[in-house]
Amino acid sequence: ELAEMEAKEAVEKLELAEMEAKEAVEKLELAEKEAKEAVENLEKGIETGKIEGRQESQLEIAREMLKKGIEISLVAEITKLPLAMIKTLL
Repeated sequence: ELAEMEAKEAVEKLELAEMEAKEAVEKLELAEKEAKEAVENLEKGIETGKIEGRQESQLEIAREMLKKGIEISLVAEITKLPLAMIKTLL
C-alpha cells in the first residue's frame, strides 16, 4: 500500500509538472505573438513616419514653388501632391 500511495503521489506530481509546463509554453507563445505584433506596429510606424516626412518635404517644395509664382497645376504635377492640398498653402 505504501508503494501504491507513493506511486500515486509521483503520478500526481508528474501531472502537475506537465500542467505547469503546458502553461509555461502557452505563456511563451503569447509573449512571442505579442513581440511579433510589437515589431509589426513599429515597422508600420516607421513607414508612416517616412511617408509623412516625404509629404512634408513635398509641401515645403510646393510652398517655395508657389512663392516663385509657379502655376498651381504645375506644382501639383511636379510634387505629386493633390491639387486640393496645394490650394491650402495659398
